[in-house]
Order: sequence, then structure tokens, then C-alpha cells
Amino acid sequence: MYQGQLVYDVHGHVTGPDAYRAAATGLMASNTPQARSVLMRPDADRPGPLRDENFKQLVLKQHVEYMDERNIDVQIIGPRPFIMLGWMPNYEILVSWTRLTNDAIGKQVSFFPDRFLTSMQLPQNCHAEDSTHMLDEIDRCKKEWGAMSVYVGPDPEGLRQTPGMDKPYWYPLYAKCQQDGLPIIVHGTNHQDNRLTPINQNYQVGFMTEQFIATQLLGFSDVFDRYPELKVIVCHCGGALSRFPRPTTTTSSATPARTCSSTPVPTTRPSYRPRSTRSTCRRWCWARKLPAPVATSTRARAAPATT
Repeated sequence: MYQGQLVYDVHGHVTGPDAYRAAATGLMASNTPQARSVLMRPDADRPGPLRDENFKQLVLKQHVEYMDERNIDVQIIGPRPFIMLGWMPNYEILVSWTRLTNDAIGKQVSFFPDRFLTSMQLPQNCHAEDSTHMLDEIDRCKKEWGAMSVYVGPDPEGLRQTPGMDKPYWYPLYAKCQQDGLPIIVHGTNHQDNRLTPINQNYQVGFMTEQFIATQLLGFSDVFDRYPELKVIVCHCGGALSRFPRPTTTTSSATPARTCSSTPVPTTRPSYRPRSTRSTCRRWCWARKLPAPVATSTRARAAPATT
């Protein structure tokens, strides 16, 4: 709490034991999918670090106390995007890893339900016909863990072959999230650009570029016309500041962009319905990470929010 105001952080990630992350290596090495993750076994049948009390104490020391030092009351936690591992060649292994990650998130929330909210990883296959394949995991996580939002990587494989977030590929996911009232948290994931190898921690370049591209594609398309109740949170302030003004004319069938950094301008299309910047911003939240104790923090609701 800060000056009597509850502080909600919309951008946090799961804190898992080393044994949880090591499971990804085990899955890939064995090349054997698991229908049920190790975290869903009886407590006594799990490795020591993954047993509830040990897991809970790790979260308390590494995460809850960290939040207390920074006056954060409640945090939405999701996967750690750079180990979402959407590039796995065996999709069924990716599904198993996604399930384990979501169970780790759900466990953490269950240990401290007054401090955390669940956001789920999705088993993204950018080569599928559309996003329908992601929906079963949404239903599972809502039932098992009370998930209230979803994480989406704009390019999970990191090879720039995923359809842009304005394309029909994403429509089943958008429809599901609108129907179920689930905000979408957009966060860059892995990239496989060998040019960036000399840059330390260069996965963050992938974060920045993919989040920026996603913001522009959503803003300059008709996605929010098709799904007027859809809520989107773009992490790291949208990747970068927009450089692109609204067009004065358009040849696209889409309604011109609605982005927080622009204001409506006249257009020659009679079907264009001007909207205020305020109505645009209500659909977005740019989440920012604050690495040290600060006087203020990003605050947002699961409903429309602005920063």
C-alpha cells in the first residue's frame, strides 16, 4: 500500500524452484510428453523442492518479501517469457511444459491467494491454422487455478513466421477472452536472431521489438471493432514509443487506428467514426517493470485500465 492506496502490479512472473525449470530439460531430453505435471502428483510423490511447504517458503523469501519492500499489495503472475520455449520442435512436449508452468503459477497463487492472481501460459503453435488449439488450456486453468488472464507471445517461435496479431489466426483466442472476460497480457518471448548474439541478455531485444509490433498492429487494425470488449495489456510500455501518425486517408477496410499516442484526424472514408483518445486508452494498459523500491508503481485492474 502507498499513501493509503492499494497497489496492483499487472506484470509479474512465477517464482519456481530450480527443479521446476530443470523439468523442461527432462521433457526435451526424454522426448516424452506428460499428460499430468509433476506438481499435480500427491505431495509425497514429488521431489523435495517441489513439495508444497518447500515451494511456499521459496516464494515467501524470494517473491512476497520483495513485494513487501516495494509496497506492492497484489501482483498478477504469469510465465517467465524467455523460458516459455515456444521454439520446441515437438509440440506435445511444449504442451507438457506449458501445463507444468501453469501448475507452478497456480501453486504459487494458492499459497498466497491474497497477494497473487493467476495469468496462464498458452501452448502456442504458430503453424496451426488458427489459435483454437490454445483454448483447452484456458478452460483447464480456469477450472484448476481460477486463472483470470492469459499471456501471449506475439512470435513464440522467434523466427518471425507467426501471423501478426491483427490477423484472423488470433480471432478464436480474442473471441474466447472477450467471452470469458480474460485480459490478454502481451509479452515478447524468445527470438532466434543470430545477429544479436554479441548483445548481453539479447532476448530483451526480442521483447522490445515484438511488443512494439504487436501494439502497432492492434492499434492500426480493426481488432477492437471486431471485439469491442477485449482487454489488452502490453508489457514494457508497449516496447517503444509510436512513431506513426494516424493516416488522413485509408485504403483498408479497417477502421483507422485507435492508439494512446494519437488523436483522431479527418478521413475521406465516410464510414469512419471518430473516437476520442480517452475512449482509445480505456482499452490498453502499458505495464512497466520497476526494479527498485519506488514511490509509485504501475496499477491496473483486470478491467479496462490505463497508466
